[in-house]
Amino acid sequence: MLWKGKKTNFFFGRLSSLRHVTLRHTFTRMQISVLVFSFAAFFSLTMIRSSTALSTALITGSTDGIGLHTARKLLESGHKVIVHGRNQQRVDAAVSDLSKYGEVSSYTADLSSVSGCLSLANAIKRDHSTLEILINNAGVFSPTFTTTPSGLETTFAVNVLAPFIITRELLPLLLATSSSRIINVSSISQNDGPSTIKVSTVLSSIFQDPSTYDKYSSYGISKRLIAMYSQTLSRRLSSMGVPHPTVMSCDPGTVNTKMLSAGWGNCGIDISLANNEFMLATKEIKGDDHGKYWYGGRVHGDCVREEEGEELWRLLEQLSTRE
Repeated sequence: MLWKGKKTNFFFGRLSSLRHVTLRHTFTRMQISVLVFSFAAFFSLTMIRSSTALSTALITGSTDGIGLHTARKLLESGHKVIVHGRNQQRVDAAVSDLSKYGEVSSYTADLSSVSGCLSLANAIKRDHSTLEILINNAGVFSPTFTTTPSGLETTFAVNVLAPFIITRELLPLLLATSSSRIINVSSISQNDGPSTIKVSTVLSSIFQDPSTYDKYSSYGISKRLIAMYSQTLSRRLSSMGVPHPTVMSCDPGTVNTKMLSAGWGNCGIDISLANNEFMLATKEIKGDDHGKYWYGGRVHGDCVREEEGEELWRLLEQLSTRE
């Protein structure tokens, strides 16, 4: 089963009807004959933009940093972009900046709560009939132990649980097109923290005890878990014969964002060079790369055994009803 609950019949009906749909890649360059007159270049650019203009991408946490940069690049490539942030003023500023590049819509929601995640997903389902690209980019690095109103540690709630809920709720839109993809932003920091973790005790041992809280371990483990979740989602879809959406996780690069500065110092590349998320959103992906973790523009291998992924899935299902 994918997800239990009141939407089960809808999901299974959709999945059953799409079992034999072949994955098509819609981000190909349009074939344009070479024109021997002065406006050839302009004509070619216009046709390329129109060929991709029907693709819509949601990027969570896209009011600044890598999310904003990725949104701009997708707009420049002809995609429509849905901007998300948790602060209305920053959302408005991002939309004002991005609108010059293409068609932008926006939503404001706090992803640290289950209700915030559901509010975002419900609003998007209300306003959109399809979604080609979902980039779960929003993330936090918390220097101190903090909890959400429901009692979950904030790093875990935003970096792991929120992508699970948003993806679950938006899956019908992603299933409506045969070229959709889900990109969950992990990190090279997933190597931080214990070398092995037991999912059944992950909340109590890493994300629940203020006395043992470590900001680097908590962030790193959250990024390891989102890669585990991506692989498990991919495996579940594939086991049902559903070739899409393509699911991937990735390291976005060591980039001089506010998060990197706060946690590690400015030791990375400029944001303008942070193209890993854009690359995965637009490049052709081989079928056997479904579910894989990408680092430095290349597949970096599997992250989890199947039984560990299923245990994580059950935990996230349980927590997604908590408020």
